[in-house]
Formats: sequence, structure tokens, C-alpha cells
Amino acid sequence: MEGKICVITGASKGVGRGIVRQLADKGVYLVLLARGKEALDELLEEVKSVGGKGMAIPCSISDREGMKAMAQKVFDEVGVPDFLVNNAGAWSFQDFCDNDYESWDWMIDVNIRGHLNAISVFLPAMKKENKGHIINITSDSERVPFPGVAVYTGTKFFMDGCMQALRMELKNTKIKITNILPGFVWTDGLEKTLRDPVQAKAMKEMGLGDPELFIEKKDLMIQPEDLGVTVYDVMKAGDNYYVYDMMVRDKLQEMI
Repeated sequence: MEGKICVITGASKGVGRGIVRQLADKGVYLVLLARGKEALDELLEEVKSVGGKGMAIPCSISDREGMKAMAQKVFDEVGVPDFLVNNAGAWSFQDFCDNDYESWDWMIDVNIRGHLNAISVFLPAMKKENKGHIINITSDSERVPFPGVAVYTGTKFFMDGCMQALRMELKNTKIKITNILPGFVWTDGLEKTLRDPVQAKAMKEMGLGDPELFIEKKDLMIQPEDLGVTVYDVMKAGDNYYVYDMMVRDKLQEMI
């Protein structure tokens, strides 16, 4: 891993931060992407404090022109990434018939357009150099649909189909694409969701369980650092085999 370049979207908090913390002392040059500059700068200092190297670039993955500018900065200053960890994500628990169009646009912008933007700005260069590994953090909803998250689930099904087709396009190259499908991950974002009255009500009505129980049993959820370990294991995979996808199921879902 020494000297490899890894771009991580949504790096400043939650799962992204957990992945960064796991990779910080592994010799990988980390390119940290997120919207908030202050949080990114703090995380970069944390990386450096354990001997890691990297750079922080504030940007939104749904801003295509901003992503193009970010990619050019990466090419100019450090080169073509060896890894892209497509981590940024958006979700909302809701009754579909409430027609919450704003949240639909948000999920589509982040989970589909944003991920496509991140892949599109790096894949041509990866293909030219015949190297690279794209690791998408998706969701177990990519494989198992749940009520109350119809639009969110649709964005994850999109990533499954899109990446299957893209693997076919890249068949005769050395580029890999891996989807990691986690269940519930305990983050500040999920806690905020569970404590939101509207979304909590939707969860109960759709039979997803009591949000208070989720909070009480948070230790049975995946922790961000757990996904960091998973990502690192996938990154270390040899050239002679290919991890297409990996489901990481939380123990909480086995109980409710």
C-alpha cells in the first residue's frame, strides 16, 4: 500500500471518517473530499499526527464542474489515483405517497449523480494507465429492499446494475470495481435520522421497528471503523482474484 493514492468522498464524518482513520497509518496517500473545509482540515491533521500523508479538497460530489476541477488538482499534484472510495451517501425514511420530492432529488443527486461524477472524473485516466480500483460504499438495500426507503433503495439498485455493466466494459483491463453493502452503521447522521419525528414515525408505520430500540442497541450496529477494516481488506486483494461485492450485515437486524 505504500505510496498508493486513495480518494475518499464524504471523508469528513461518519463512515468516511472511519475509513480514513483505518487507512491513515497504512502508507496510503489520502485525498479527502467533503463539503466542509474545517472538518476536512481537522481530519487531515489527524492523519498527519499518525504519520500519514494526504490532502484535503472541499467539494460537493453533486457539483460536476467542481468535481472536474478537483480531479485536475489531484492529477497535477499527486497523479492518477490507485483507489476511489465512493462513500458519500444520502437517505430518508418516508412514506412514498408523501411525495417528498426534495428528499428524492437529494438522494438521486448524491447516490446516483454524485457517485457517477466521482467515477467519471477519474476512470478515463485510470483506464489510460490500466490501473485502479473503485470501491463503492452502497447498502444492503442494494440487494434487499425495505419499505419506507423506496427511493433510497432504487438508488442502490441503480449502483448494482450500473457497476455490473461497467465491469463488462472494463473486462480486458486491470481496473476493479467493488461494491460494499453495509447494514445499519452507527453514525451521527443515522442518530439524527432516528431522532427525527417525521422519519421515526415513518419507520414505525412501515414496520421497520422502533427508532428508540435502534438507539438503545447501537452497539450491535456496524461502526464506521469496521467498514474501514473492510475497505482496507478489499484494497489488499491480490491481482489474481476480484471481490465484486461484499455484504456486511449488522447484528441488530438479526434481532428485530
